Amino acid sequence: MFEIGTTEHWWPIAKKYPSLSNTKQILKPLGYAHMINLIETFKFEKILEVGHGSGSYLFDIFNGKAELWGLDDTIEDNRVPSESLKEMIQDNPHVKFVKGLLGQNLKELPDNYFDFVCSVSVLEHIPEESIYEVFKDIFRILKPGGIFSHSFDISFKKDTKYVFDNIENLGFEWLKQKDKMNVFWEDWMGDFDKKKIEGILRNIVFENPSIVAETFMWETERSQRKSPTNFVSILMAARKPYNKQNEPNLENHKISVPTVKNFDEYTYSKKQHFQLFKENEDDVILLNNKIDIVNCDIKDYQNLLCYSFIKNNIKRGSKILKIGSIRNNVIEKIKNEYDCSVVLNNENVSYMANTEDFKIIDGLIGSFSEEMPDNYYDFIFSTSLAESKNSNSFELILQDINRLVKPGGYVLMCNVFMIKEPEMRLSPFSEYILQNQKMINRRVNSLKISLDNDLYTLNENFYKQVWEPVIGKSIEDFGLPYSYNFLWKSL
Repeated sequence: MFEIGTTEHWWPIAKKYPSLSNTKQILKPLGYAHMINLIETFKFEKILEVGHGSGSYLFDIFNGKAELWGLDDTIEDNRVPSESLKEMIQDNPHVKFVKGLLGQNLKELPDNYFDFVCSVSVLEHIPEESIYEVFKDIFRILKPGGIFSHSFDISFKKDTKYVFDNIENLGFEWLKQKDKMNVFWEDWMGDFDKKKIEGILRNIVFENPSIVAETFMWETERSQRKSPTNFVSILMAARKPYNKQNEPNLENHKISVPTVKNFDEYTYSKKQHFQLFKENEDDVILLNNKIDIVNCDIKDYQNLLCYSFIKNNIKRGSKILKIGSIRNNVIEKIKNEYDCSVVLNNENVSYMANTEDFKIIDGLIGSFSEEMPDNYYDFIFSTSLAESKNSNSFELILQDINRLVKPGGYVLMCNVFMIKEPEMRLSPFSEYILQNQKMINRRVNSLKISLDNDLYTLNENFYKQVWEPVIGKSIEDFGLPYSYNFLWKSL
């Protein structure tokens, strides 16, 4: 991760922690929001903040939730008086403070110890010739697999390559693939078309010019200061590689067919799921062809997941209800082994399959139709359900689904979410389900999903050819679609 800070990095966290928005300065709260997001995502236990100065959001928010350390010292390029640092130490007895600077190889900072090392609005104060020693020291004190992150405040379009290169040269592994980084003025980072640049500029966070004039330019006499330039933050995050002794055993994490017990592995669409579908020939059975991950639709993935789950978890002869369109390969393939029904959910059906072996219900989930009796179905599923836009109906829809499934039965819903860096976007109904329905599979933080190199999203070219003409939005405006999957059991 090496990218320009945007309102999307800041606002979702600021809504949760209002102190991040009740301030005149914005780049510091932006940097802290990024750190908070990483800490909450990865559940770090041992955290070191570098250059905390006279205050830190982390020391307040994570008091009692992690082992907190602070490193700082009074230096020439520093507006924090020594008295303020002393007060900081006295007011935070739960934090272990060390006096000094990174790059000094301090013995008080043990080797291979920290899960997370971070700084907010500090890196810009470090001379370029000292950056290598700073990152070398970070490499020393991080555990194998540990993560560092910094927010780096710079004037717009300032050179960033020296920071990037030092991180790479020390052997850190970026949390986000290079082709997803977005510092668009750096030619060495890649090509950026007009749409992508406009998308970044739409949400980029610039510091308040008065803060720049009065705080960032403090070394120059006020009367001699030039007009302040726009300042932005570069947010970065990378991991110290595992060594052979600490490297996770990938064999033990090899994914198996979707079951109730392992459905955490299927909370969102992954590339490795396709390999498993291929190994079991589910793609040939369901789609009559070997699936091509580049040229398939999200619904192909969702149908394969539902088919594999049914085949491996639902007893033959069980009563199954599909919510939504009749145009579904899964029902066609299982109708001879299960008692199948499809509730059309008021979708316009222009295609009629051979329906002799399953029942069609021309109704609407949420209407409590008598055609669908209480506690009747063993399994209910849907793929990319056409959702109601009326938020008042969300509760009725969820109640109706839970009314229909037998005690001990299961519900599997595969919904389309979008990655629109750095957050995920979902429909209001999906958010309602996440907040109001107890799931079997654990909810996964949006940042963790976006950083997963195994995440399967719709291919960009496929989106442009198939989705964009229907949706009417570019992929930069809409986001990269993927599948987020809910599984729950009726009590």
